[in-house]
Amino acid sequence: YYIEDNFMLNADNNNLRPWDYWVDCVDEIQNYGAFFVSISARNPVDSKIIVERFEKNSPPMFYELNFSCSHSGKIYGRISYKAAEESLRNIKSITSTPVFLKLSLDNLDLEKVKELEDNGLLDGYVLSNTIGPGLKIDVRKKRPVLGSVFGGLSGAAMKPLVLAKIYDLKKITKKPIIGVGGIESAEDVLEYLILGCDAVQIYTKAHREGLKVFSDLNEKLVEILNEMGETVESIKGSLKNET
Repeated sequence: YYIEDNFMLNADNNNLRPWDYWVDCVDEIQNYGAFFVSISARNPVDSKIIVERFEKNSPPMFYELNFSCSHSGKIYGRISYKAAEESLRNIKSITSTPVFLKLSLDNLDLEKVKELEDNGLLDGYVLSNTIGPGLKIDVRKKRPVLGSVFGGLSGAAMKPLVLAKIYDLKKITKKPIIGVGGIESAEDVLEYLILGCDAVQIYTKAHREGLKVFSDLNEKLVEILNEMGETVESIKGSLKNET
């Protein structure tokens, strides 16, 4: 990965452990709270195999089907909506655990996701994955800073773009949405909540500063909500009309 104050590039192309290693870690993970499983849609058959293993041992709170990784798309080819649909059908055939579709600004197609939703293949959305891919060059070495050359772009600059796309997505769905992108403060969290998101994911700030960011953000979020006389539930979806 490569990180600066306002953005990050990351590429995870060489997993050090096989996926089934994590099945045996579920009990330990649950000691720290709820967990979910994120799966690539690149091979729809694999999606079914992975979910079968988790369902047999300990199902997660939800599955996240990812077909929007920007650097993976650059290196290995974009994952199609057809592959995502096949993966969703395979997963839905063996579990009633909710399945969220993880999208990016790069591959959000409102007509296609609405069709998947209308066919009963998903229970919610995650938006946005990293965008790009991006490239950063070390000027002294005259080479890319990442061994993979390209990486997915995340960080603060994404937030206005993601909020705009979630605004559009909210027009066609009543399904839960997890907002992701550029969350650096409690105010950022509130923007996503006011827009109508049911939860948020935080990555870049946690990667840069460590897990303490979650308790810090929660503490500040409570403080601001108390000042406003609001709760998470009361403020969620409270965006006022442009007029």
